[in-house]
Amino acid sequence: MTSWDGRERRNGVGKDHDLLTRIDANLINFLIEFKSHVIDDNKNFEEHDKRIKSLEKVFWCGVGVVLVLQVLLKFIR
Repeated sequence: MTSWDGRERRNGVGKDHDLLTRIDANLINFLIEFKSHVIDDNKNFEEHDKRIKSLEKVFWCGVGVVLVLQVLLKFIR
């Protein structure tokens, strides 16, 4: 029974286990990096929202000024 001592069955186990361990470690690192990118994206989106809202205020104030000037010019003529 020396020809069947189990080594043939265990040859691939070490390689598969090492591969799965590397895949698991890579996925853990990927998820950590992904979470940090999500946090950075949320910060950037908040900053962009603030800037867009301020630009909207400036735009609508400009539209209001133009409308007021149009109405005043009609009354002056």
